Amino acid sequence: GAGFTPKNRPEKQRRWDRIDQRIRDALLGCAGGDLPWPLLLVGGAGSGKTCAALAALDEWTGWYVELGEFCDLLNSARDGTLLWSSGYPRTTTELWSDWSQTSIGIIDELGARTAVSDFQFETLKRMLDRREERPLVLISNEPIARLAKAYDDRIASRIAAGTVVECSGDRRVASRSKGSKA
Repeated sequence: GAGFTPKNRPEKQRRWDRIDQRIRDALLGCAGGDLPWPLLLVGGAGSGKTCAALAALDEWTGWYVELGEFCDLLNSARDGTLLWSSGYPRTTTELWSDWSQTSIGIIDELGARTAVSDFQFETLKRMLDRREERPLVLISNEPIARLAKAYDDRIASRIAAGTVVECSGDRRVASRSKGSKA
């Protein structure tokens, strides 16, 4: 995929500036073709994973979705209850096409639950396969070994096939602590 340089937009620059340098370097490395996709951001709550992904969306047109939310969308499309703004039903084929064609796909909350249904497993596998070697950011609080247990080794292999950044710390707690010392 083509690289990008963050645009000079003051309203978006604040978010970009808050991203940990290691995450920013990995994101820019993947975008520039120097590092392989997918980019897996793994670490505890508040470590900046989702913030980084949202900053990427400021630069690209993309699709941010939690895995459970995408499963819900697929179910609604199957039931005929997912509608375009015009009122026409949206199909599962259209959802998969949109996912495949978006500039960057972002899947958050991987492994957020201990029990994974067959439907969730198959949906994630298909999401990963459709974005192979294309811009994709994966976000999880769980290490790869736990993701392998929740899904299986094939999913874990796909998830870890690109660039992995282990994130640490809780930026939200740190910023609250700084604010209370002032």
